[in-house]
Amino acid sequence: MSLTKLVFRNLLRHPIRSLLTAAGAMVAIFLMIFLRSIVTSLDDAVKEGASDRVITSSAVSLFQALPASYGNKLRAIEGVEIVNRFQWFGGYYKEKSNFFAQFAVDVDTFKELYRECQLSPEAWQSWGERRNGCILGSALAKKFGWNVGDQIQLIGGIFPRTNKRSWDFEVCGIYQTDSSTFDPQSMYFHYEYLEETFKKDYDTEKFDTGLFVMKIADPNDMGRICTEIDNTYEGGPQRTLTQPESAFQAAFVSMLGDIPTFLGWIGAAVVFALSLSLINTMLIASSERIGDIGILKSLGFSDGTCASLLVAESLFLSFGGGLLGCLLSWFSIMPLRRIFGTNIPRYDVREETIVTALLVALAIGLISGIVPALRAKRLDVAQAVRAEV
Repeated sequence: MSLTKLVFRNLLRHPIRSLLTAAGAMVAIFLMIFLRSIVTSLDDAVKEGASDRVITSSAVSLFQALPASYGNKLRAIEGVEIVNRFQWFGGYYKEKSNFFAQFAVDVDTFKELYRECQLSPEAWQSWGERRNGCILGSALAKKFGWNVGDQIQLIGGIFPRTNKRSWDFEVCGIYQTDSSTFDPQSMYFHYEYLEETFKKDYDTEKFDTGLFVMKIADPNDMGRICTEIDNTYEGGPQRTLTQPESAFQAAFVSMLGDIPTFLGWIGAAVVFALSLSLINTMLIASSERIGDIGILKSLGFSDGTCASLLVAESLFLSFGGGLLGCLLSWFSIMPLRRIFGTNIPRYDVREETIVTALLVALAIGLISGIVPALRAKRLDVAQAVRAEV
């Protein structure tokens, strides 16, 4: 009988225990990859910010609106090519659980500002011509089964309409994107539609802006432009904070807290628990095999060969389970993207994360197998055979 067959026969002695141990390794490695991928996905979203876009928001809070009049002065600053108003809408579809990102924007400059938004020429034209028109990300359209031409009624959260009426939109296009910073689960519609309807419903002339997104001519001039904008409004009526898109993304992520450290500790705890579980399993297995090891040694098998059998068994459980965990993490990318939505844009699993996870599984298998292997190596033949009897 080959040594490989002997390893498999030993594993099948207690199939339920072996399956549970391998399943534990699979779950632990999957969680390790999952937690690490959250951090790397957020890092990618920060690093991939456009080098020619800057964002002006309130210096007090991201949720503090800016006077609409700021837009005219921003357009007059040297080096600023495009100024686009952005307003978070905060509505929902039918039920509050059907919540997704919606932004009111200036449609006429949106195409040039966000080149990563891929729409057909017909869709761009249709959106520009319809005041209540909107475009949807491909993932969002798929989630609700919406198509071009569909009518969508949203309930306003931040901007409720009078008499509990809905906000009515017409789908003019469904965009695609390959950028990790441009979410495929968002909706964009005319800023003018929001502004005019709100003023009419509430009989007011005041309507502020959430933030301004600008395209600049020369990325090397970004520092001067940001400083000039903030100096202009240093005395109010609302102080501003102007920063590159990447810095804005980083500030948004920092609102979630020190995620890398927190998730790192969780990942370390998961790996530690897997190590303890596998070591315990292999110690039990080595105790059950004292007689077998004694017989093998009496037949002429070396101490090293007997020890390697236990190491091989540990490696099979750990690395095999880890490999399944890697496959599970790879196939779960798209479902997790739909679940995370805008919270973690473009969740993805890096290849280096998979490689690291497999190396960790391999290391755990080796470490867990060393202790019982050393025990088997030092085992006296006579004592082992006597224990079997």
